[in-house]
Amino acid sequence: MFHALYFPLYEQAKDFSRQTLQLEEGSFSLYAVSATVSGILINCITNPFWMVRTRMQAEIFRSMCEDNYRSKYPLNIFKTMRIIYQREGFLTLYNGLSASMIGVMHPLIYFPLYEKSKIYFKRNWDTDKAEEEGLSSRYVLISAIFCKGVTSALTYPHEVLRARMQDVRGYEKAHSSYVEGQGSRIGQAVRRLWSEKGVLSFYDGFWINLMRISPSYAITFVLYEYFSLFFHQKLAGRDAHDSDDDD
Repeated sequence: MFHALYFPLYEQAKDFSRQTLQLEEGSFSLYAVSATVSGILINCITNPFWMVRTRMQAEIFRSMCEDNYRSKYPLNIFKTMRIIYQREGFLTLYNGLSASMIGVMHPLIYFPLYEKSKIYFKRNWDTDKAEEEGLSSRYVLISAIFCKGVTSALTYPHEVLRARMQDVRGYEKAHSSYVEGQGSRIGQAVRRLWSEKGVLSFYDGFWINLMRISPSYAITFVLYEYFSLFFHQKLAGRDAHDSDDDD
């Protein structure tokens, strides 16, 4: 869902930045502004879904009873949101949003780096293809995975922070030792993590997450570049055909 919404917004933001802000094609500022605007909007839209996912994954630390799990998390994700809203309030669905906003640095770093790496591979390695044919899939795959690895190494702590903040249940705070010392505020979460293992706490699960997400990014960006080029060529061909009919 994140990428399905992100890519159209990112392209619209690039068009707006070129036309209204007069940012040059290929410039770092164009990609940075577009990625930042898109990231802020998408994080606001999708935070409740991230929150529900975190709660569902962390429930095993509280109870392994399937009946208890199903009572809190029915198969319908919107019913789960309603249960959380009724028990803890609407704003609970936006726990971790402040950490997600720090995570805007992820697309801010990733997309300029990705776009620049595509330009590099096109100029230096994929020279046998015409410019209008785009970058070969193998170089798109390399760019996507390499840029994801670099970006994750720089921004992964925000994911740990977000998960910790989203896993705090309001109804447990008064009587559960599990949530003792955590809290839904970002400052509390930072202090709690630092007290556990120092800086290493902010990279818990990093390698597992990287192995999980890298194939997903590779497939997503290869398909995105392919269909983006495909539809661009189709639209360009249709416009050329319409111009010939007018003549």
